[in-house]
Amino acid sequence: MSIWSDPTKWDNAAAQYNDVVGRSSRFSAAHLITLADALHPLSVPDVRAIDLGAGTGSLSHQLAASFPALPTLATDISPGMLDQLMALRPNPADSNNNVTSQIADIAAPVGGAAAEATFSHIFSTMAI
Repeated sequence: MSIWSDPTKWDNAAAQYNDVVGRSSRFSAAHLITLADALHPLSVPDVRAIDLGAGTGSLSHQLAASFPALPTLATDISPGMLDQLMALRPNPADSNNNVTSQIADIAAPVGGAAAEATFSHIFSTMAI
C-alpha cells in the first residue's frame, strides 16, 4: 500500500490540509466548475455530482454555494478528511445541505450511494 492510498496518513493530515492545500485547490475548483457548467449546465433538473477524492471539500463546498439544488456526493478514502469536509460546511446544522459524504477508494469498486446513483457530473481536483 502506498502512502497515497493509506487512509490513516490522510486522517492525520486532515486538520491542516484545508489551510495548506485547500487554498490552491479552491482556485482550480472554481475553474473546473465554470467549465463543467458551460459544457453541461449544473442548474438543470436531474443533475447530480460526485466529487472523487474530495478531501476537505474545496470543490464540494463551491458546488453547494453556487448550485444549492445540486445533490453532491463527496467521496474520499480518508474518514478524517470527510469529517473535516462536513465540519467546514458553511451551515453545518442545515439539514437541507446538498452535500453528503461517503468513504470510498476510487481505485477499488465503490459501494453505497456512489454505486446506487447515476451522476451527470464527475469531479476530481486532486485525486487523478
